Amino acid sequence: MPIDKILVLLSPFLVACFNPDKKFFTSKEFLVIILFTIIAVTSSVANLCFYYIIFFPIIGLSFSIILSQYKNMVLFSLYYALFLHIVIGIVILVLAFMGFTKLNVSEGAKGIASLYSTHGFTSTVQTYGTLCITWLLLYLLRKKLGLNTIIDRLFFFITTLAILLTFNRSTYLFWVILLFFEFPRMFWSIAILMGAILVKFWTNITSFILSSSTIEARFQLLQGFNISYMQSGSLKVYLFGRGTNQISQEVANKVKWSTRLDLENGYTMLLHSYGLIGLCAYLFVCFYFIFLFLKINRFKEAFFLFFYFFVTQYITQEFVATTFYMFLAVMLATYDYYKQPNKFTIG
Repeated sequence: MPIDKILVLLSPFLVACFNPDKKFFTSKEFLVIILFTIIAVTSSVANLCFYYIIFFPIIGLSFSIILSQYKNMVLFSLYYALFLHIVIGIVILVLAFMGFTKLNVSEGAKGIASLYSTHGFTSTVQTYGTLCITWLLLYLLRKKLGLNTIIDRLFFFITTLAILLTFNRSTYLFWVILLFFEFPRMFWSIAILMGAILVKFWTNITSFILSSSTIEARFQLLQGFNISYMQSGSLKVYLFGRGTNQISQEVANKVKWSTRLDLENGYTMLLHSYGLIGLCAYLFVCFYFIFLFLKINRFKEAFFLFFYFFVTQYITQEFVATTFYMFLAVMLATYDYYKQPNKFTIG
């Protein structure tokens, strides 16, 4: 039962009921939502099918925009909810190492037997890592507002531990980028420590970092996309996609390396679901969000968005996960703060 998706679906309607007089979208934001709705409907009609999941990003985007306007919900409710989930993820991981391996953990991480990595209540380690990064971004925003205390510093180190326990290279890379820009002392301390550890455990660490099992699996999944989309020979498919984020069972049976139906790479998912028109719309909107930060000279945040929109989604795809839209909501709230810090009121 996708409880998170159900709640995200209900949230805009509940907010509208409790605060009907509030303006939820600007004309530009509403135009973007309409644009993605038209693309999803066109793809469905063109393929004579209906898969609700390709409409979820529209709901998710609406959720992000609306949530970012409620500063208290972002700075307090979401902040503590994310941290609670992070702690639960660590507890589940500890229980897994104690023998309760049927809990929600990934076993044999990076090809290393009996190495567990946590993902809490999320579906993958990657999405759990995104929640940890999102919490860190919230921590930084609260720090600018003077809301953090000694307890929050403790929360920070617990979240750092959670990130390390994901054993996820994409999360590690984003975390290191955050440290470089926001916590330079911690970044250089870790860099020196890692240098010393590399000398001592060179073989083990390089085997983990250069582990090709998950990378090969992602390339193997592209075979299904190649058959279903690239080899379709259909202009309609190229322009509007297949109207679904999964390959058919018939195509999966032709794949040599994997029988999975989902598409893990973000760009292949967009092309397969919405076609070239959908991919172009995604690129346009992403660059628009990045430009918002560049326009107010917030280059660090613009880089964070660029990395998440284009690098992270190349490694995996989170468009159908609620984590993507929670991250976006926090970034939009951050933009509101830097755009007009004097008018950014809470309470």
